[in-house]
Amino acid sequence: MAARRESAVRQHTFSLYNLSANEIYFQDYAILCQSTLNEDQKIKGRIKICSKSLVFVPNDIRSPMIKISYQQISKFEDSRKNELSLTDSTIVSSSNTNKKNSNSLILICSSVTLMAINGRIEPYTIIYDPHRFYFEFVYSNVEDCLSVVGQLYRSTTLPFPGQVMMIESIVQGRLKMLKFDLKQLKDLYEKILFEQDAYVIKPLIQNPGKCLLTNQCCYFQVLNNINEQQIVKYDLSALFKITKRRYKFRYIGCELQFKLTEQ
Repeated sequence: MAARRESAVRQHTFSLYNLSANEIYFQDYAILCQSTLNEDQKIKGRIKICSKSLVFVPNDIRSPMIKISYQQISKFEDSRKNELSLTDSTIVSSSNTNKKNSNSLILICSSVTLMAINGRIEPYTIIYDPHRFYFEFVYSNVEDCLSVVGQLYRSTTLPFPGQVMMIESIVQGRLKMLKFDLKQLKDLYEKILFEQDAYVIKPLIQNPGKCLLTNQCCYFQVLNNINEQQIVKYDLSALFKITKRRYKFRYIGCELQFKLTEQ
């Protein structure tokens, strides 16, 4: 009965529009969150790793989504409250690195942004007070998260051009490891004509992934899990217009328009 009640609770719908303009969402982890915002109660949810911020999305819609900008984070700590410092590759403990640490991370920030309070669509609430967050990872290791967060956190300390280049290098490195799932092809006898890393561009949004073109369909496999289906398929028989577009002041964009098909 408890499991049924928990599954029946409405959940937040995380969207790329919850992020800053052109901010990139990479991945997420299941965690238990304690903070001074919720009187240190443990709340189940997922932590979203993004290029400019961390976003905690609770399972219960009655708790708000919490956005923490990397620029507002003043300190990282491990479970023993040892301060974590940045190195060239990741965040490591400044002391007692050989001791076995619990699977958790503590951070202290100067301000937070509350979104979708009680599931309502309304202007975000920014709280300009120091807060402490304790993240306990459920299924994954905290080191996996720190290896990504460490690079993104360091990028915020760079000038804007350097920050853009560092984030772009992280994206390109992940795209190189992304392999298109050929089992998702519409037809076994489809002929692959083109495969390239690409971005889906929408107003205020850019979402990286891999584009695959065959003689029957155009596929796009996103880098993250923002959609229920990781691969989106467009049938070329419904294509009626192709337009060359500028992106980042270069003619490297392509807009495809498809006819709506009756379901």
